[in-house]
Amino acid sequence: MGAILYTVLGLLSGLRDALSAAGRYLTANPTRIAFALLTALCAFLSWRLSTVDASRDAWRTKAQGYEAAAKALVEANAAASAAGIAAAGQTKKDIDDGNERARAAAAGSDDPLGSAFGELRKGR
Repeated sequence: MGAILYTVLGLLSGLRDALSAAGRYLTANPTRIAFALLTALCAFLSWRLSTVDASRDAWRTKAQGYEAAAKALVEANAAASAAGIAAAGQTKKDIDDGNERARAAAAGSDDPLGSAFGELRKGR
């Protein structure tokens, strides 16, 4: 355990010495400082651009998924409307047929109202 600790401390000390030497080198000339700052800024902006591109791709994928879901919803709505219209048409036809039977029963009867209601009751 002690050997690992001494190794880590030795590496940290060497890193500190290297950073200290780099700092002395950069501060010796103002042009070096400006160049180092511009390099760091370019590195940061490049990293930021890559993260923005990745999130833009993710948003594009989500938007395409939402568009596909909206199209599927419109198609399902159209199919449901068509089925509803067909069912309503069949119901109207059934009611019209029942009314026609009631009219026919009432036309040839002594009690037209009773015959019409009797025919309508049978239809249920």
